[in-house]
Amino acid sequence: MVIVVGANHPWAGRPSASIYELAEQPFLVRQRGSHTYDWVIGLFARFELSPHIVGEFNDPHALRQAILHGIGISLLPACLVREDAQRGQVHLLTLEEVPDLKRVLKLLWRTDWPPNPVARAFLNLLVEQHPQVNLPVLSPYQDR
Repeated sequence: MVIVVGANHPWAGRPSASIYELAEQPFLVRQRGSHTYDWVIGLFARFELSPHIVGEFNDPHALRQAILHGIGISLLPACLVREDAQRGQVHLLTLEEVPDLKRVLKLLWRTDWPPNPVARAFLNLLVEQHPQVNLPVLSPYQDR
């Protein structure tokens, strides 16, 4: 997870920002009730802070567009905005208090039903790109 600001934001070019500075900025979040919203609010609460929320979005891509248009800043997965940063549309910063900010995501599936070929391809890609993911060996797909 990284702090994401638009290319014209005063923080563009900075390597990092403090959670205390972040709490004073117009902040964009996912919708209430989402795990991401709860995670962000929990992060601020660890420092006895609350973000200054100016927008809630049910779609991370819509949230990204709001950042591109200068409506506010947010915390987003680096993979979602990496290409925007390479094009110079956004700037990514680390959080000074937690420079290696990570979220734990969980992957669930039914063990009594083998994954179809598309799901199997996704799981193989996941393990290939993220070797730290510990998946059990899946039996070959068999039609029932």
